[in-house]
Amino acid sequence: CEWNPFYVTKRYDGLHPDYGGHPTDTDVKYAFYFGSAFGGQPYQGSPHHCPRCAEDSIKAKDCLKIETTTDKGPYGPGHTPPHISLAALTWAVQDGLYTHHEMFDYDLYDCRIVPDVLFKMIRNYYPRVEGEKVKYPPPIVPEGGDFQYEFPAGNGLSNQ
Repeated sequence: CEWNPFYVTKRYDGLHPDYGGHPTDTDVKYAFYFGSAFGGQPYQGSPHHCPRCAEDSIKAKDCLKIETTTDKGPYGPGHTPPHISLAALTWAVQDGLYTHHEMFDYDLYDCRIVPDVLFKMIRNYYPRVEGEKVKYPPPIVPEGGDFQYEFPAGNGLSNQ
């Protein structure tokens, strides 16, 4: 099985690496995640913003993500799925859009891409029409980065 740089399923998010875990989007300080505050509501810390009074039975899809119609408002671009950033970064490196010196500022961001440079990469490949939400493709299609599921639901890798 080929190594996958993006965990689509989140099955082992935050679990210790000895048990197959990997860091969460919050752990790596992903700039465009917009996780919900920790207030006792379901899905806290995820990009799903449920009301504080929501029942535990609420489904994640019923809680809104911060999606904006402009990049210039108080929430910037809003939630941008992590696979979109990884796809844009991959393509920007392949296309030679930025040098390593432009992409990294170790004093301010450690070993993470400078957020505004990452944002420019995202908009280069996923432009916004001002006044509209950006429709990001799912991670498993070429336009979304072509990241395949790690756990193909028992159907085999060729039948995802």
